[in-house]
Amino acid sequence: MKVVFRVDASISLGTGHVMRCLVLAEELKKRGVITQFVCRELLNNLYEKILVQGHEVTFLPTGLNNFLHDAEQSRLAFQQADWLVVDHYELDRFWEKQLRPYVQHILVIDDLANRPHDCDILLDQNLRDNEAYKDLVPTRCIRLIGPRYALLRSQFVEQRQKLIKQFDTVRRILVFFGGTDAKGVTLKALEALAQIKPIENLIVDVVIGEANPHRDAIQSACNASPHQTHLYCEVDNMAELMAQADLALGAGGSATWERCCLGLPSLVVTVEDNQDVNGIPCLKKGVLIYLGCLHEVEVKQWVSELDDMLNNSTKRADISKAAMQLTNGYGCQYLFQAMNKVL
Repeated sequence: MKVVFRVDASISLGTGHVMRCLVLAEELKKRGVITQFVCRELLNNLYEKILVQGHEVTFLPTGLNNFLHDAEQSRLAFQQADWLVVDHYELDRFWEKQLRPYVQHILVIDDLANRPHDCDILLDQNLRDNEAYKDLVPTRCIRLIGPRYALLRSQFVEQRQKLIKQFDTVRRILVFFGGTDAKGVTLKALEALAQIKPIENLIVDVVIGEANPHRDAIQSACNASPHQTHLYCEVDNMAELMAQADLALGAGGSATWERCCLGLPSLVVTVEDNQDVNGIPCLKKGVLIYLGCLHEVEVKQWVSELDDMLNNSTKRADISKAAMQLTNGYGCQYLFQAMNKVL
C-alpha cells in the first residue's frame, strides 16, 4: 500500500498538521506501507524532520496561486497512491475532485467543519457532534469524529500503561504551547508562574519547538524564574515529560488529547481560532480548566487559576480521571482499521 500526504507547515500555518500526519505515517510505516509527503517549500516546513523519520518528501513549485495549480502540481508529484491524505485548511472538495481520478481513496483530516470535502474517510479528533459534517461529505464517507480518534504517538500509550498518578501535591509543571508559538504565550505563562507562591522543590519543564521565534527571551525568563526551570527544544520524549508532570499550561490544539490520554490536569488558552471548538466543550466535560482566548486572558487570571489548582488536589484528581476517559491513545489503530475496510 502507498499513502501520499498533502500537508504544509510554516510559521503562519504552525506545525500541528505535519506533526499529526507524521504520527499516522509512522504507524503506517510500521505496517509496511510506503509513505510520501507532498509539501510547499515554506519557511519552517519540517522537511528535515519528515526525512529523518524515513518518509519521501516532494516539494511543490513556489508561486502556486490557486487550488487548480496546486492540484495539478500535487498530481504530478507522485505516480500512484492507494490513499491520499489531505490535512490542509486551504483545500476542499474542489481540490480533492481534481485528484480523485489519480488515487484510489481520499482521507481528509479536518477540525473546522466549515467546507465541503470529497473523501472516503473524514477524521476530526475534536469534541464535535457527529452530524457536523453530514452535509459536507458524501453519504458513503466514514466519519471518525472525536478524541477517540486522536492521532497520538505510540509513546503515549506506553506511558499510559505504566502511569502512576498522585495528587497530594504538585511537584512538576509542564509548559508547552505548540511547536511554533508565534504569539509568545510561553512567555506569558512563565510570567504567571513567577508570581505564584513559592513551592518547595517545584520543577518547571518548558518545551518549545525549533521554529519558536522567542527562544532567547524564553531562555532568559527561565533563568530568572524563582523555580527550578528547565528549557527543552524540539523534544522526542513529550509523553515522558507529560507523565512526569502533575499540572500543565498549554494551548488547545492536538496536545490537548496528549494531556488527556495521560490524565494530566491543565490550564488551557486557545491561541488560534480553530482551537476554540474544544475550549468550552472540554471545560463542560471537566477534562481541563479553560481560561479563554489568549487576547482575553490577563496574567492575573493565570495566577489566580494556578493558585486554585495548586491547592486543590481533589479538583486535579477529578480532572485527571475525566480526561483519561476521553481518549486511550489508539486513534491511529482505529483509523487504520477503517482504511482497511474501505480498501
